Amino acid sequence: MRVAICNSLHVCTAKLLGCCFVGIVYTHLNFFLGQSFTLRIWRVLMITTGIILLIPILLFSMARSSVDFKLQDSLTIGATTYRVYLHDSGSFLSPPFTVVRKELDTIFGVKFVRTIWSDHRYGQALLRPINSSTIEVEIDGDFFRAKLDIS
Repeated sequence: MRVAICNSLHVCTAKLLGCCFVGIVYTHLNFFLGQSFTLRIWRVLMITTGIILLIPILLFSMARSSVDFKLQDSLTIGATTYRVYLHDSGSFLSPPFTVVRKELDTIFGVKFVRTIWSDHRYGQALLRPINSSTIEVEIDGDFFRAKLDIS
């Protein structure tokens, strides 16, 4: 019975992985170490391989996300800088949109950034101060205006 189970596992593993060498190695590991330990080793190897293959994908996606924002205009009030960006991912299913961010630079080189407004409209955006607690976002001239409370 044990030979039949090992033989069927060998055939299934070789078919799944498409390689006779892996099936031969699996059979020898199974013979010397036992079936449960061999399955545990294969599980650890597959998880490790998946993590190793996932690392470049994550690095590529994180590097790409910072490029998508294009600076349109900036406005400095005191120590705080307000910047309006156009976010264009270049995808058909993700249309561009406008984002206003509040950025505070520290003397240590650390920048604190917070998104205070976003809208699905996009185009050439400008920031204008109205008073000390309100700024206005203007997109494509007079086409769209939004007043933001910054107090």
